[in-house]
Order: sequence, then structure tokens, then C-alpha cells
Amino acid sequence: MSMTPPRLAVAIYLTLSIAAAGCSVPGGDMSSPIEPETACDLAREKAATNPPFFAATTSWNVPVACLDDRADSSRWAHNWFNSATYLGRIDPTQRGAIDIAFDEYSTPIYNAAEATGNHRFFLTWWGHGDNLGAERTIPWNPAWRPAPGNDGEMLIVDHTTGREWGLWGVQPVNWSGCLTIGNLLAGYQPGVDICASMVTVAREPDGSFSDFRTSSGTSDGWGRGMGAIHGLALLPTLDEIENGSINHALNMETYGSMFGPACTPAQMATSAAGVSCGFATAPATRLEWFDGPAQYCGPVAQQNTDAARAQTVPPGMRFALNLTDTQIEAWLDNRGYSGPKRSTARIFAVALRDFGWIISDTSCWGSSIAVDGVANPASSARWAALGIIDHDQSEGRLLDGLITSASQVRAIEPPSPTPVLNR
Repeated sequence: MSMTPPRLAVAIYLTLSIAAAGCSVPGGDMSSPIEPETACDLAREKAATNPPFFAATTSWNVPVACLDDRADSSRWAHNWFNSATYLGRIDPTQRGAIDIAFDEYSTPIYNAAEATGNHRFFLTWWGHGDNLGAERTIPWNPAWRPAPGNDGEMLIVDHTTGREWGLWGVQPVNWSGCLTIGNLLAGYQPGVDICASMVTVAREPDGSFSDFRTSSGTSDGWGRGMGAIHGLALLPTLDEIENGSINHALNMETYGSMFGPACTPAQMATSAAGVSCGFATAPATRLEWFDGPAQYCGPVAQQNTDAARAQTVPPGMRFALNLTDTQIEAWLDNRGYSGPKRSTARIFAVALRDFGWIISDTSCWGSSIAVDGVANPASSARWAALGIIDHDQSEGRLLDGLITSASQVRAIEPPSPTPVLNR
């Protein structure tokens, strides 16, 4: 994937930590100027010590030091900071807040090597479908549980083949949703077979199976809210956090995601874009809410007006945090963090600065980052060792106070300048 070259006139200021060998590393205080290309190379070298899933060239694995800010960055930084959350729109003290979804709206990950066998999948009567093809079984262990929130999400990964399966709307106990005539005639057995609203296996756009170790992360059409992107994409995992860093952009589900009606190409060249009509940006492949605001948010739903749309941010847009190491340490001190919890909080803060976040899904309340969730008991124990014990209670607000003004937020150029106007 070709990336926009950095503007040569822009200097990036970093304090260089000099290692014993005399090598400089990225991510220090902004006091010594170095050329953008050098900052980009250093960031790539740092990421190579703990590489993320998917190809290094895929857009969300490219450090923001290698990319330009958008020319209209201040507009979108203002919108995200002031209006991305429901509470932020009515209470200035709540602006810039980011939750981390460790439990209810996380994505627990299970290892296919721990499956007890292959089980058949059946679709609920309200289900969205699958791309399994003729093979109707997936690796399964009856002890596995999805995240307990309404979405009921989980992932199964095969570290030998690089294959992943994504499940949504899983019914681990209440199997009645699959009690349809068609399913019963096909042999559905409640409590034995898998009942869910959607199951997908990661495939390339050409339909072949993907390998999350080398794939671009673009799917055959199935994916999350932002479109045809694999489930592991943008998801912070325990493996990488235990290794000390997150070297990819993070997913960001947000209340203030842009909605339709979708812009026409002609409107995109006018001030109507993002006001009278909506759009998304790459790597998103669709405008999630094509016809208007999210339809399931009840009394807190965004209003279908130009004024409301003008407060939103497009799906797929990438943002990054402007903070130095010293400022991050001061925030950690102010929060009173110590030990493993301090290290974990620092890892997230540095990732938001060095790789940023991408608007990936729509919520009905706040802005949150889904992670490798605690519904998996083994994951819960690992998070506890990282200082995360209360999960979606106090720990969900791990990043409180990190972002205090729109000036600390940058909007990053997308991997393609072509806006996304389709469903």
C-alpha cells in the first residue's frame, strides 16, 4: 500500500534517548529537531521489536510519524474532542474521555488449539449470515464464552495457520434463537451446536483464507462497523501488551460517528460534505449508517439534522495524540498509577500518540477501545497481572484525564484520498 510521503518542511521534535550503542530511539520529549524521515524510520524500527498482526505495510500498522496531518485536522480534532461522546456534548468536563472495554463490549480471544473439536454453526432467526461456505463447522470448546454485552462478540484464532473466526450475537445459554424450522430440519441440537447471529472466517477479497500474520487485513466483504476489515485488526491483544507495546492504530467505537445520507461526489467538493451529507474515509470501506443516525440508540440517538451531522467524525478517520513522554509521565503521576497498572496505562497512552486510533464502530454513549476481553478466564488472569482487576468498572476509565483539549489531537491523512460514499 503506498503511503503519502511526509512534508519535508515539517520538523518533528523528539528528545533522543541514547542507548549504550549510541543509537537514538523514538518517543521522547519534543526538544531536539530531527527530519520526519528519521522519525518515521525510528518508529518503524521500534515497532519491529514487537510486531503487530497483519502486514507491516497495512495502513494502521504505519506509525503516524510516517504520515501527514490532514489539512483540515483542526476541524476533525475539534469534533472528536467536543462531540464524540454523548456526555461530552452536554458536560465540558467529560470531553476527550476514552473508555477501555475490558468486559461487556470487549472481544475475547480463544486459541483454536484449545478447541475440543469442530462444531456446527446455526444462524439465529434475526441473524446477519456467514461466509463459511459449504464447511459449516468451526473450532469450538463448550467452555468458551463471548463478551457479556449485547453484541456477544468473540474471536477464535489458529496460530498455526493464521486463520481467524469472528462470532457476533453468540447465544451460549439461550439457544432458542436458533429454534427455526429450517435449523431443526437441518439437525440443530440446542446446547451442542453453536447458535449465533453471525459467524465469519477471515478471507481475502478473492475469497481465499487469510493469514493474520501476513494479510493486509482487508476482507471479502465481512467485518466490523467500518466495513470489510478483519476482527483482529486494530484490536489490542494481551500478547503485545505483555511484550511492552502496541504498535498499530487502536479501534475506537464512538457516539459521534458520521451518518448519511451519503454525499455524492459533487457534494464532496463543497461545504456540504460532513454537514448536509456524510462520508467515510479509508481504511473504512463503508459509511456504517448510510441513511441517518444509528437506529438503536433510543432517546440519546443523534438527530438527523445538518447541525448534528456537523458535530460528527467520519468512520475510518485516524487521529493521534500530541503528548511528550514527560507529559505522559506527569499524567501517570497525577493519576497515582504505580507498578503494572502504570506500565499498562503508559502502553496505551504511547500507542495513542505513536499510532493513534481509527473510528471503527458506532456506540450509543461514549468512545471506547475494545480489547482482548476478560470473558476468557485465562485472559482475565493475565489482565490482573497487568494491574487491571475491576475490568469495566474503574479500570474502564484507565485513560481518564489523558486528553484535555482539542489541541492535543491530530487528524491523520488517510491511506487513500478517495472518500467512501457507499454502504
